[in-house]
Amino acid sequence: MLNINTCLNIKDTIIVNYNIKQIIIIQKNIRGYLIRKHILIPSSFYQTKTWRKNRKWYKNGKYDECEKYQINLIENITKIKLNKTNDRISMITNKIVNTKKPMLNNDCYEYSENFDGLFINTDMYYFNLKFVCDSGGSQTRTVREVYHFIKHQLEYLVLFNKKNIYFII
Repeated sequence: MLNINTCLNIKDTIIVNYNIKQIIIIQKNIRGYLIRKHILIPSSFYQTKTWRKNRKWYKNGKYDECEKYQINLIENITKIKLNKTNDRISMITNKIVNTKKPMLNNDCYEYSENFDGLFINTDMYYFNLKFVCDSGGSQTRTVREVYHFIKHQLEYLVLFNKKNIYFII
């Protein structure tokens, strides 16, 4: 039985969560035929701290390898290239600003972290990728930061009535 709990439509791509062990991708090719692709993405239930540490791509968590892993999956599924961005949200104005090193500013703590990727066609898709897979102080701090980040994304959408910007977390 198909459980369609995720649907992303970028360039005629539909992602269907088939079961807990794999994702089925259905895409239209140039001639309009549907093609299916199976990509092994374990359910978050299996993505534990131990699982992550046992991946070939994992070094020690200090090289953005978890974000790179997720970006690679997104690009493989959607066939789009995510651009790096220094865009982040000013928590004072709720505007998206481009600043590479906010810690050099006097109001350095009033900026969110930067988005992990950006895709632009007629719409803008901002990606923020986290890999919280355990409990503890560091993970709790991450979840707290993500909460504030999401809160300001919602405020941005409400305040500026943006219909063509999507935040993907």
